[in-house]
Amino acid sequence: MDSGIEANQASLMRSSLDAQRPEEKEGRNAERSAPLPGQPALPSEAFGRNKHGSLGYQMENALKKIFHPGHRRHHDKRLHRKDVIRGITTMRGIVGDAYQFAHYVRVGWPEVHDLEQVVPAMAQSFLDDLAARGRSEGRVKCAAGRLRKLDAACRKTGVFSEEAPALLPYRPRGTKRSTLRVPRRGAYTEEEAQRIIESVSARCGEAGRVLELMWAAGLRVSEAVYLRGLDIDPRNLTITLQGAVNHAKGGRPRVIRLTPEYQDLLERMRRLGLEGPDGHLFSLRRRLRERMRARVKWACRLLGIEPRGSHGFRKTFANREFQRERSTGIPMRAAMRKVSQQLGHNRVSVVRLHYLDPKLVQPARRGAGESARPDELVDPARPSEAAFGSGERSGAEGRSNG
Repeated sequence: MDSGIEANQASLMRSSLDAQRPEEKEGRNAERSAPLPGQPALPSEAFGRNKHGSLGYQMENALKKIFHPGHRRHHDKRLHRKDVIRGITTMRGIVGDAYQFAHYVRVGWPEVHDLEQVVPAMAQSFLDDLAARGRSEGRVKCAAGRLRKLDAACRKTGVFSEEAPALLPYRPRGTKRSTLRVPRRGAYTEEEAQRIIESVSARCGEAGRVLELMWAAGLRVSEAVYLRGLDIDPRNLTITLQGAVNHAKGGRPRVIRLTPEYQDLLERMRRLGLEGPDGHLFSLRRRLRERMRARVKWACRLLGIEPRGSHGFRKTFANREFQRERSTGIPMRAAMRKVSQQLGHNRVSVVRLHYLDPKLVQPARRGAGESARPDELVDPARPSEAAFGSGERSGAEGRSNG
């Protein structure tokens, strides 16, 4: 028989069977859901079937309504647009946590099938469970932020009414964060940073070059990995981040100015970028970030150095730049302002509390009859209203940790 006739017969057979499939499916589903002898019949919701889909699917659909890829957070802040998801990686992480939260709700509260039935007690219990299982403070805070984004999406789509209580309410205005007094991992010393870079470079040259950029210019991991040769200007000793092109946080462009001692490093990095096939300094950029972090952890264990993560190199840069600015005679607060601009932060308090060594920002001891200068009245453990100027309050609205 001809192959074309066989194909037509097969399609005819499929079409005739398709008309019977809905009834057959209903019969099979009825057999599967039929109770065993001696057991009560369970409703269809017990098998996770309802008209809106699973709880995780409902959360994902709500989040899709506020997903607008390609937007920059820097522009959204200028236009006062809130509750928008811009990045694909961010969306993937939020949806993943939403499905984990949905599974936790379905296990703890089997009677909950619709998103409208989720209450704040469930969200708080989910975070408490993460902390009880030994998750880090940062992981719990990240999950809390993602649940707040889910709450905002549900309110925008009408799943939650505007009068409904928030899944995770914020602290009242005026209360201090308890985490400000939590000790943070400090910076590597210059000697420790050089030993780690040499050890990592011996095993993986690309990872070692990423650490060199973080140590010399205070770049974030993603900013260093996605740096291009055209972004480096050895003549003017600058590195220009073009926002989202270089994966700068929030899409904010900035210019980093270095000292002449790093000119050879800038020339070498620019040459590597221009010789690359796509103009970037590194290839396989997605995997390079995780590989570099693992190399840093391995090198610290090998060298007997307290592991401070890859972010410790940014803190080393911040402390070095702060000491250099202070050596020129400028006030303490002006030096912190310059360091915050180099790091890409809007708030000086972030640099003071999370980057600088507390010994560097403590007021100098004076005699009994001497008084401290106004620029030295900075308490590293306790931000006060006097520590923030009028121009700082406007920057505090656009928070940018990282």
